[in-house]
Amino acid sequence: MDETEPRNTHATRLVEHRSQHYLLRAREALFKLLLRMLALLPLSVNQCIGSCIGLCLHLLPTKSAHVTRINLSLCFPNQGNRWQRQMSRLSLMESGKILTEAPYLWRCMPEQIQRLVTSVNGQDILDSALSENKGVVFITPHLGCWEITSLYLGTKLPLTCLYRPSRVKALDDPIRTSRQSTGARLVPATASGLRSMLDALRKRQCIGLLPDQAPRYGAGVLAPFFSLAAYTMVLVSRFAVKNRIPVILIWAHRLPAGRGYQIEMQAMPNEFYSRDITTSAAVLNTTIETLVRAHPEQYTWSYKRFRKIAPEQPEYYR
Repeated sequence: MDETEPRNTHATRLVEHRSQHYLLRAREALFKLLLRMLALLPLSVNQCIGSCIGLCLHLLPTKSAHVTRINLSLCFPNQGNRWQRQMSRLSLMESGKILTEAPYLWRCMPEQIQRLVTSVNGQDILDSALSENKGVVFITPHLGCWEITSLYLGTKLPLTCLYRPSRVKALDDPIRTSRQSTGARLVPATASGLRSMLDALRKRQCIGLLPDQAPRYGAGVLAPFFSLAAYTMVLVSRFAVKNRIPVILIWAHRLPAGRGYQIEMQAMPNEFYSRDITTSAAVLNTTIETLVRAHPEQYTWSYKRFRKIAPEQPEYYR
């Protein structure tokens, strides 16, 4: 046996490891450069680029287009193929804007964020909730521009938000720092993060989270969403129901041509505070569904909202 073979194998692996390391560093550097460039563009130009990216996602055989079309056909079965194709295009173009406008918003100072919010509908609801002195739970569905809701609220209130860390570890710290630039505090979706959220509520502060993400099995219940069984988080209900902490649904409607955002707030109905967790989850989904039906083009349909988690769920996304 050739004694040089193990050495050659080790050397080859070392070269491959170093190549992968340099490639990863190059990809991270390129991604950071793209984020900086998007942050410097005017918002109208920025969103135009996002629309083009979304249009490409629609026209090409992408996973986003595939999932979007399935979701639209499931949720709007009575709409024709033409409507569903048109809505798929519009929704993916709006989703493209989410990708490009986030770096722009992350660099904005608090006063810039406030200027971008052209109107706030429901301020009286927020004032009433704050007057109870129990804290407030803000929930923001994947509708419109959810990035600006926490940035805007952070300029006004002590706010702790739950988030999922970036898959690119080198970008997680700068992204989290940027999202906290206007005053909000971000905590990861882990046990320690949940404890931080509970601690904020005990201090009668505000917390925020996205309510229309499918939780891991065992952390949710099946509840109807567009008449389909969707595995639904019960975290919001468990935070709020016991002490009847006010829950406000908040979302930012994206105006065309970079003209800013309109923030809408509404209180959750009394039925949401039912101690039956399945009833509470169903009311949560129904409330979000009503908003989505009014603005389907600004909802992120590329998320696998009906993916199989519970054994009794069907498989839609194969």
